[in-house]
Amino acid sequence: MKRSLLFALGLCASLSLFTACDDDDEGEGGASVKVVNFEDFDLGTAGYSCDSPLTNAEVIFSNSYDAEWMSWSGFAVSNLTDTVTPGYANQFSIFSNGGCNGSKNFAIAYDGYVCKPEIATASDDIFIVPQYVYLALNTYTALALRDGNDGYYGEAVQLTTAKANYFTVSFEGFLGEESVGKVEVFMGDYRDSKQFLMTEWTKVDLTKLGIVSKIVATVGGSADLYGDWGFNAPAYFALDDFAYSVEKAYSIN
Repeated sequence: MKRSLLFALGLCASLSLFTACDDDDEGEGGASVKVVNFEDFDLGTAGYSCDSPLTNAEVIFSNSYDAEWMSWSGFAVSNLTDTVTPGYANQFSIFSNGGCNGSKNFAIAYDGYVCKPEIATASDDIFIVPQYVYLALNTYTALALRDGNDGYYGEAVQLTTAKANYFTVSFEGFLGEESVGKVEVFMGDYRDSKQFLMTEWTKVDLTKLGIVSKIVATVGGSADLYGDWGFNAPAYFALDDFAYSVEKAYSIN
């Protein structure tokens, strides 16, 4: 099976993921659960890295980076915690005081035109069984949805109860090219008089996806968030502690 991670720019380097075994959990068939927590990245004074795929021996977090335009999509790693500055320049900050469970680093996902946030197996010899992941909004998205302050569209991206707006992230699992399930998460929900924004780390169960070769994340929302040129709200979210177990490919043939 050949899988494309949309690394269209021919990146020649990749960043190593830190994966720890969680001895308290077991995956399908009693397999140990491994947790990607991004803690071994040295992000230096910049506080983020967005120019390489994130990989270990079992999973790859997609990334596409254009050095000429200094643009990226897919996944980046960050430790920035500016919760007050709106706009694109603050895209790498979490709307919190750090990673989940007291950690420092976390991933920022951007559902861009060139590269979607995709977690895929690093080898044709294995599949993975997703267990859970922690999600939260980054500052750029949170301030746009809460205050209509994203530096460009303004009120067009603000969630309000009158418009019954919502902001979602869906995780779709694939086995080869076949979709095997989807988990949709409401990260902002102002329907039915609610005023909810996922500004704290929240654990999301992914076991519904079963055995997969890749997971594709897609940012979306209510019709109010779309304009003539597509999705107007910042298509970002933060991710940490992605947990999975490993399934050998031959065992499901």
